[in-house]
Amino acid sequence: SSDVCSSDLKIKGWDMLVCYGQPSLKGRDMIGERIPYNEPWRFGANEPTRFYTTADVEIGGVFVPKGRYSLYAVPGRFDWEIFINESISHWGNDISAEVQSKNIGSFKIEPGYQLQKVEALTFSTSEIELEKNELMMFFEWENTILEIPIINLEEKDKVDRSLKGLIKQYSDEAEESKDKVDPILEVPNN
Repeated sequence: SSDVCSSDLKIKGWDMLVCYGQPSLKGRDMIGERIPYNEPWRFGANEPTRFYTTADVEIGGVFVPKGRYSLYAVPGRFDWEIFINESISHWGNDISAEVQSKNIGSFKIEPGYQLQKVEALTFSTSEIELEKNELMMFFEWENTILEIPIINLEEKDKVDRSLKGLIKQYSDEAEESKDKVDPILEVPNN
C-alpha cells in the first residue's frame, strides 16, 4: 500500500492513527483547481483517508465512538466541511450517496493560509497537548493549513490494545506506520 500513517496521535496513552495517500503538487495547482471547491474529496490520494481510535473522542465537536472511520472533505474558499464516515471500503473518491448516508457527523473549519507551499500532503499533530485530554491535528498541503481539534472523552488513563488487532486484520498499516514509510512517498494521482 502506498499509504502514510501518522501514529503520533496519542492522548493520555490512548492510540489513534490517521492513514492517507500522500500526493505531491509537482508544479500543479490543486485545491480549488484539480480538487474543485464545494465537491466531496477523499482528503488525500488513492484509498479513503482513514482514522482509527482506541478511545471515544470528539473531532471538531463531533462524537466519534472508538473504531475505524473514513474522513473526507468538501473544500471551500472560506470554509471547509470535514465529514466522519463509517464506510472505509469504498474507493477513495467514490463518495456516492450511499457512502454519504454513512456519515456520523461533520463540522466546518476555516482554512489558514501559509505563504510557503507544502509539496506533499501531510497530516501531523501538535507536539504539546493543549490540555491533558486534547490535541490538534494539522492538515497541510499547498498553501492551505487546517487545524482539527481532537478531544479524548475517556476517563481512565490506559491503552486499549483491541484496536491494534483490528488495524492489523484489515491491512498492514500498523506495521507501515513504523519507520519503514518514506515521508516523501509518491503516489499516483487522478
